[in-house]
Amino acid sequence: MLRREARLRREYLYRKAREEAQRSAQERKERLRRALEENRLIPTELRREALALQGSLEFDDAGGEGNYTRCDQPRG
Repeated sequence: MLRREARLRREYLYRKAREEAQRSAQERKERLRRALEENRLIPTELRREALALQGSLEFDDAGGEGNYTRCDQPRG
């Protein structure tokens, strides 16, 4: 039982750390997107990673839902 509790605790801490990292990355992307849209200077803490963030912003759009290939189409 003790091993199970230790494993569950590790999994919980790992999951929380991943969620925090994803939230932080999303926040940085949002700040960069707003700066670009409003034609303002990029914040100094984002300048080093601005190109990588901008590249990932292009793939974060809401498109792609409802597009199916022949293999993906639901049967019915």
